[in-house]
Formats: sequence, structure tokens, C-alpha cells
Amino acid sequence: METQELTTKAQEVITKSGVDLELDITELHNLAEQSKKITSVSDENFKEVKKSLANKRKQISEGFMDARREFNRMSKGVIEVQNTLLEIFKPEEDRLVALDKEEKARLIKEARLESLPKRKERLAAIGFEDLNAQMQSAEEDFDEWLLGLDDADFELYIVQRQANKNEVDRQEIEAAKAKIAADLEVANAALAAQQKAADDIEKARTEERELAAENLRLSEQRLEDERKAAAARVVQDAADKVAAEEKMVKDKEHEGAQLAEAAKRAEAARVQATEENAEYQAWLLDIGCTEENKSSFKFITTGRTTEAYKFVGVYVKDYAKN
Repeated sequence: METQELTTKAQEVITKSGVDLELDITELHNLAEQSKKITSVSDENFKEVKKSLANKRKQISEGFMDARREFNRMSKGVIEVQNTLLEIFKPEEDRLVALDKEEKARLIKEARLESLPKRKERLAAIGFEDLNAQMQSAEEDFDEWLLGLDDADFELYIVQRQANKNEVDRQEIEAAKAKIAADLEVANAALAAQQKAADDIEKARTEERELAAENLRLSEQRLEDERKAAAARVVQDAADKVAAEEKMVKDKEHEGAQLAEAAKRAEAARVQATEENAEYQAWLLDIGCTEENKSSFKFITTGRTTEAYKFVGVYVKDYAKN
């Protein structure tokens, strides 16, 4: 749209709506041209031109907003004129605003770059690798992510990361406690099993010792009974022999000479039995058999022969060692 045509339409809107708005299209073009010459926020005219652009934008926007309220049905045409007017210089205002934002972003990034080592030190002090979905695993990507956080967001991240670390530590401690409890339970069960095995072994050994002692007692008793029986047989044999001789003497009393001879033989048998018993006792002493240790001897008598065996010990095998 040409300047003259735009001026006519703008003036028509101002006149018909009755708004109090002084508008110079040429001035707007000049302001836009002046802005185009500015390429840095350090330009001496930056602030003044930026302010002028903002004032003009506000003046036109408010003035034509009032005009829209008056026109109602004509609001679409009013907005078109407004936008057309703004298109003259608004891109330059946007550009300067963008430059301002870029400069502010640069200053903020420089400040955050200075604080980055301290931020990383604080994170390192926590000692917890946080796999945040907003960051990449590479070191440079993580640094860029940290630079994108303002102080408040960083402090919030510190708090969250410390909380995550505390939770992981708590879970590790709980897991360690559970493992210790499980290991203790296993150890106690093993100890109980070992104790039961030891008790069973000791019980078996006790039973073996008791059985061995009982066998030894029975063996000693058997030897003692056999010794007494052998001695009794010796005495009985002698008594029987004497009785037989005496009977023989009595049966032959009517034979004088024979009776005397029988009496002599009976007396001789009696004396021999007595002598044999004395010899037997002497023999017991010779082999070391006394009343105190006779239970350790075993005697076997066959006819007129008596054999002595000495009991020297009992061996009991310990099955638990095998």
C-alpha cells in the first residue's frame, strides 16, 4: 500500500472514529529507517529508538483499538489498517527486541558460565548420577543443560537430586539390612544343624561307651562265674572221689585186710585232693591271680587240666570319626 493511500485510509479511520490520534506516516518510515541502522545494543541511539518504536506502537495500538470499538462491524477493516501501519516499523521493533533478548541471554549465559564450575562442584558433592530425561549422557550436553537453568531451577534440581540420592541410599541400607538378616538366619540354621549333629555324635558315643561298659561287665561276670564253676567242679570231683572210696571201704568192711587197704586208699585220696587244692592255689599265685584281680582272668577246665586266660582290654570303634 502506497504512503498516500495509507495516509488517506488512516486519516479516514481517525476522522470517522473521532479518536484523538496524530499520525504521520512519513515519520513512521523515518523511524523504521533509523532503526535499521542499529545493529548492536551498544549503539548510542539503541535505547532512544527502541523507546520511540515502543511509544509509537502503543500510541497506534491504543488509538486504533478505540477506533475499533467505535466501528463494530468495520473492525475488520480497522484491524487491517492497523496491521498495515504496524508492518511499516513493527519488524524493526521486533528485531531490536530480539537483539535485546539476545544480549540479555548472552549476559545471563556468561554469568552462568562463571557459576558452572561451582554448580558442578555442588553436584559432585552429592555423588549421585542422576539420569534426567531432559539431558544427554555426554558431558558437553549436560553442561548446556545446566546453563539453561536459572538459579531457582538449579536449586530445585539440587534439592530433587539430593532427595533421589537419599532415597537410593535408604533403599541400599534397607537391602543391606535385609541381606544381613537373611545371612544371620542362614548362619543360625547352620549353627543349629551343626549343634544337632554334634549332639547326635555325642549321644552315639555315649551309647557306645555304655554298651562297651555293659559288655565288659558281662564278660567279667562270665569269667568270674566260670572261675567259680571250675573251682566248684574241682572240689566236687575231689569230694565225689572221696565218697566213692569211702563207700568202697564200707562195702568191704567184712574184708579185713582189704578194708584196711581201702581205708588207706581213701586216706591217700583225701590227702591227694587236699594237696591238689593247695597246689591249685599256689598255681594261682604263680600266675599273678589274686582276689583283687581275679575278675580279669578267665579259666577253662577240661578233665584234670585247667587253662588260665587274662582279660587285658576292650577296643570300641568310634564310627563318628569315619
